[in-house]
Amino acid sequence: MTKELEAPEILGEVDYRTPLAGLEHVNVIPRDVTILSTPPSSSKDLHADDLSWDELRNIIETNQLQLLKRRPHDLRNYLRWKHWVEETRTRAGVLEFLVVERLHWVDEARSSDTVLEVTPPANPVFMANVREDLKILKNDFPYALAPGIVHVVVWTKAKIPVAENGDVTEEARTLIQKYVDSTFTDLFASTAEAKDGILWFKNWAALQSIPALAHFHVLLHNPDMRRLEQLYNTGGIQV
Repeated sequence: MTKELEAPEILGEVDYRTPLAGLEHVNVIPRDVTILSTPPSSSKDLHADDLSWDELRNIIETNQLQLLKRRPHDLRNYLRWKHWVEETRTRAGVLEFLVVERLHWVDEARSSDTVLEVTPPANPVFMANVREDLKILKNDFPYALAPGIVHVVVWTKAKIPVAENGDVTEEARTLIQKYVDSTFTDLFASTAEAKDGILWFKNWAALQSIPALAHFHVLLHNPDMRRLEQLYNTGGIQV
């Protein structure tokens, strides 16, 4: 069930002197206020502040995932969209929007006007049935990435095994790496390009915007977009 409210207008650049303009009814955490308050770069290069491939590799290898951030205007539009979704999807907010409108993973027989039930995995063991239990989607609100870098999200009905410290278990990490290699390698012209052109990470719990549904992120450097688009809305390659 949804409320009939008009989707928020997409706003342009943020004035860092009034960072909360346009967000009057939105709860904004201090980290996001800092991003919205950042003055524009003095460089004439529009992408001067975007994260390069080498920077992304270093952030992921050192597990400094808090350094991944959106451009101020993208962040403001994301916060406005998220607030709108939470106000209009009365059963489960952003999760409801995702499983109903993007993933089509809602169990209609068990859902009601007040309760949303996600379709259970065909196999509860992570990566056991990627065709039914995983889905690749383009990230609608990507981080500030240099041109040529594409950000996709792999959603999974089965939970990703994590260790006591909250990080992915070594077994799950190995499975994800094999899946990423087999699913995305063909998007590149050569083996060398494939090896250097793919990164993946799973956000810590504190950084997840939708913690109720397991997922991990894949970054691709100058992939074959025609082939990549053929992967969207599929589960990828079984490992």
